[in-house]
Amino acid sequence: MVGAFLTLSPQYCFVIENTEGAVCGYVVAALDARIFSKQVEEAWIPAMCMKYPKPEATFTAEQEIMASFHNHEVYLSEAVRAQFPSLVSVGQTQHEDPSAIRRCLAAACASLRANGSHGMHLEIPTTESDDHAQHYRKLGFMDINGLATPPTDTVNVFGRPI
Repeated sequence: MVGAFLTLSPQYCFVIENTEGAVCGYVVAALDARIFSKQVEEAWIPAMCMKYPKPEATFTAEQEIMASFHNHEVYLSEAVRAQFPSLVSVGQTQHEDPSAIRRCLAAACASLRANGSHGMHLEIPTTESDDHAQHYRKLGFMDINGLATPPTDTVNVFGRPI
């Protein structure tokens, strides 16, 4: 879904490159998760479904991604939207300087705050390790699963005031 952020919300996308110029981390965000989700549902997902037909089986990572466009579910709790209206996604290779992602997240927070946001949230699959959740906690996010109550048990929701 990083492509959706890059296409629909490029002003809140920040990339970390290593000394060789390779991308090694990113923070992408959308100011208003409700508007972003609607745009993803109405424009991004249909375009991706047309571009990438649903695979017969999902054996590779690429096929999993293509299938995800066809099985896309939007979930956004009103309670989460009220307290954490912006949506963010963070990615980083494990071998890079951990302070780089903090600086990148700080830039995203400042940009979102300057445009009226007071909080952001992110979702991670429950299949992710506890180390992943701990990483987000170190970045200032808190577990808000009780606030979110997603319809399935496949997502953990984290929020952070900004």
